[in-house]
Amino acid sequence: MKQERFGLFSTFRKRSISRKLIFYIILFSSVVTLLATSLRVYLEYRRDIEVIESTLSDIKNSYLPSIINNLWMMDDNSLQAQLEGIMKLPDIKYLQLETEGEQIIAVGTKQLDNTIQRSFTLTYSERNGELDLGTLTVYADLNGVYRNVLNRAMIILATQAMIISLLSAFIIAVFYLLIGRHLQTMSEYTRTLAFNALDNPLVLHRDSKNVNLDELKQLELSINEMRENLASDVLKRESIERQLRESENKHRTLLDNIPQKIFYKNSQSIYITCNNNFAADVNTTREAITGKTDYDFFPRELAEQYRRDDQAVMRERTTRELEERYLSGGQEYIVQTVKTPIFDSEGNNIGLLGIFWDITEKKKNELELQKAKDELELRVAERTARLQEINHRLEEEIAIHKQTEEKLIFAKQDAERANRAKSEFLSNISHELRTPMHHILNYSRFGLEKNEQVPMEKLIHYFSQIRKTGNRLMILLNDLLDLSKLESGRAEYKIRHHNVLKILEDAIAEIGFLAREKDVNLITNTEQSQLFVHCDAYKVGQVFRNLLSNAIKFSPIGQDVTVSLSRRETVTSEEKTRYLRISVSDQGIGIPEDEFESIFDKFTQSSKTKTGAGGSGLGLAICKEIVEGHKGRIWVVNNSSRGATFYFTLPIDNGPILPARLD
Repeated sequence: MKQERFGLFSTFRKRSISRKLIFYIILFSSVVTLLATSLRVYLEYRRDIEVIESTLSDIKNSYLPSIINNLWMMDDNSLQAQLEGIMKLPDIKYLQLETEGEQIIAVGTKQLDNTIQRSFTLTYSERNGELDLGTLTVYADLNGVYRNVLNRAMIILATQAMIISLLSAFIIAVFYLLIGRHLQTMSEYTRTLAFNALDNPLVLHRDSKNVNLDELKQLELSINEMRENLASDVLKRESIERQLRESENKHRTLLDNIPQKIFYKNSQSIYITCNNNFAADVNTTREAITGKTDYDFFPRELAEQYRRDDQAVMRERTTRELEERYLSGGQEYIVQTVKTPIFDSEGNNIGLLGIFWDITEKKKNELELQKAKDELELRVAERTARLQEINHRLEEEIAIHKQTEEKLIFAKQDAERANRAKSEFLSNISHELRTPMHHILNYSRFGLEKNEQVPMEKLIHYFSQIRKTGNRLMILLNDLLDLSKLESGRAEYKIRHHNVLKILEDAIAEIGFLAREKDVNLITNTEQSQLFVHCDAYKVGQVFRNLLSNAIKFSPIGQDVTVSLSRRETVTSEEKTRYLRISVSDQGIGIPEDEFESIFDKFTQSSKTKTGAGGSGLGLAICKEIVEGHKGRIWVVNNSSRGATFYFTLPIDNGPILPARLD
């Protein structure tokens, strides 16, 4: 081997310790230099800025009073002279004097970049107080400061660069003479060291007069000691290798003579060795299997499965017992495989050891036994399923029978309710029709029998009673017809945009005579001047007339009936609904709470009013049908003191039906 020669410069050109040392020296020195230079330049920059600030302070203290006086005296020449005098101060580049926002004097050249700007308010003091005369703006130039800073930085950096270069050259030369050349000698010695040259010691050529037991000397002694130990270790290794070969031959003989197949793989599932039984199965030899994988002997599907099992064993670091498919001589077998990971002295996984044997007959017997067991379980399951199906049919028939009984009971109850309702309806309607018909017949009979015996005033009274009773009968018939149309869905709604307050006023005007007869006060309570909704004006007026007439009937003489109207809204996760809530409140006898729902049924009156003011019992039923036809809701509550309040709602936008509860 050609021996290389090393020198100072050739060493530095390589990636050596010398080069790294000089790099770190330059890097450290550069950082320190930059920090020191930055600090020094910054201090000098602050000093120059303080000089400018001092100049601006002098302008404020020395020049400002005389400028104020001259400005007060309006002496432009003196002001111009003073400003030009200020311009002679260092770094002052531009002056501007403004009065009431207008520039009156400007001196110098104005620049916006790299300047310090100060504005001084010119205030003149007099007996009555202080007077604002204007503003003096001063611009100081910073370009000179920046040039001084740059020049100083360049000088400092150039000086430090020269110092660093000389220092680096000196350090690299000293390092090479004291350490570098000896390290190169050691490197060359260790690179050329061989087993047949272990008798040649390492010798460093140094001045023997000045050599002490320093680091290099200790390293030289350590290398020579290592050389001697290595020679001793070589002899020991040869002895151990001989013993290992003898032991390996013994184990090899044992492995080759057992019936099971054995193999040994590295951590990448590559075969290292095997016994003869396994080698014969895969049609190879123990020596030729080294470096091969399962892909060389088995189909890809099997090879991938074997590799996944190998990696799982080495990853989990535990022994696994597996049942695997195995191909040999064109026939397929089932084998029982035991794979265990192998570790080195430091606990690192270096491969795995596998052993397997044929269990095909055993698995065949197990499968036949399992098949017989499955057939027996299937028969039991089929018999159980049949019994469950029969049981399920019986349960369904029982359930159907119960449902039929319940339907019959419900049908009977519905029929009984319908029969009672029909009887009650016929009773009510016959009573309501028979009473006015009797009045009409009686008064007409009186008129026919006594038309020649009674005076004309009496006959007129008979006819007025007949007309009054006929009107009552006509109202009842109209209510019946209206309710019939509403319930059957044949009622037509003429929906328009109407002012509900106007509909209320018309209803009050129509039935106001009832309130005047009982001296009842009708009060309208609302904060709005107009309340528009989409509705049928006639039908909503019918609701107002029915509720107001009922309230007037059941109110004591001299009391109040209050109608309140207000806008409301209901917000849900899906939409926001706006509606108009209307209430009619009286101060009468109230309604029992258990009748709050039934009072809106046909021919139904409150138990407190059945013998009172009277009525057909159709008005509230009509009100309910009309309000619900407008997608609203109607309900009643008792007042806290006395009387009752009827509420109903009308959607403002004629939207969906409102929630069940609107408070």
